[in-house]
Amino acid sequence: MKNLIFIVLLALTSALASCSHTEKKQSAPAEAVVVNKATASKDTLTVQGKWIIFFQPSQADYAEMQRNGVDSNFFTIASQFSTYRDTMVDSLKKTKWADMIQLNERRYLVIKLNNGKKVVFDRTKSNDMVGMILTDGKQSPDIESGVSNNRVWWAAINWFFGEK
Repeated sequence: MKNLIFIVLLALTSALASCSHTEKKQSAPAEAVVVNKATASKDTLTVQGKWIIFFQPSQADYAEMQRNGVDSNFFTIASQFSTYRDTMVDSLKKTKWADMIQLNERRYLVIKLNNGKKVVFDRTKSNDMVGMILTDGKQSPDIESGVSNNRVWWAAINWFFGEK
């Protein structure tokens, strides 16, 4: 009888020991998930994550340019940009990129990358006052300055975000 109790206790101890012992597996560190964030102040738009940003002068900028005698061709170009941009935004709103669209008239755009670096874009220092910026937080942003048509913008978006 003592042998039977000993065997039962040994079996129970062994069973309990195997239940309490869990093997920890090493897993690869997961890539941090960065939520799309955008905050705006009077002259700065700050973004983090994936964004498609269309930039152009503000109405106050246009008025100042007119007072300063900027070439009227610029206003024609800006009008063309607005038309193409509006068509592109309408198309984007029907896709997975619908929540990634920003229209920006602010002077500065601050792009926070996942590695902690910040890229600052000053719209007034660019060769072109209108265009599109693509960012995913991982790589340097792609700046598509000037007026383009939807086909060119779609190609840039698909290339930048790795869509084939």
